[in-house]
Amino acid sequence: MGTYTVSGTDSDTLKDTGTWTFTLTVTPSTITQIGITGATSAVDASSTTTTQLTTSGSNGGSVTFAPTSGDETDLKVTAAGLVSTAGYLKVGTYTFGGASTDADGDTGTWTFTLTVTPSTILQTTPLTGTTSVDTSSAFTDQLAPSTHDGSAVSYVASPTNANISVSASGAIKVIGAPLKVGAYTVSGLTLTL
Repeated sequence: MGTYTVSGTDSDTLKDTGTWTFTLTVTPSTITQIGITGATSAVDASSTTTTQLTTSGSNGGSVTFAPTSGDETDLKVTAAGLVSTAGYLKVGTYTFGGASTDADGDTGTWTFTLTVTPSTILQTTPLTGTTSVDTSSAFTDQLAPSTHDGSAVSYVASPTNANISVSASGAIKVIGAPLKVGAYTVSGLTLTL
């Protein structure tokens, strides 16, 4: 990139003389982002999400990437174009972009969008409990989820059970006792907060 000038003299066979000048102006080529411009990850895999940005149109060797807009708190990019996250991300869409340059002064822009989807929270032990009719009024237990990062969890019983209550924190308690012999089931949703 730049301006290049050459000049000189000229003459003909009759001994006429003169001078001449020629200027060539070289403008930057456009570096174009190709390949991946986005990705999707579940929350539990978001901390290890990486993507390599790629381009075309560079004439000066390797391309350097620099962020100029968006959420650099949650997404990072190296000068070589490797996009990564800064840890576990909440459900949502994260977009950022920037400039790309090479050693010859070629320039371009890039963008990247990461969509984070909910992960599935699995129930761990206990899955069942046992009590006798005599001790059913004092029966309690605690639900335990498997979460990727220890986030707080909220429980919602759906449908509710007239004999067993589940608190938002997952505490199981018998309602109205003693219970008759039988199996009592409650289920519902687990949500991270």
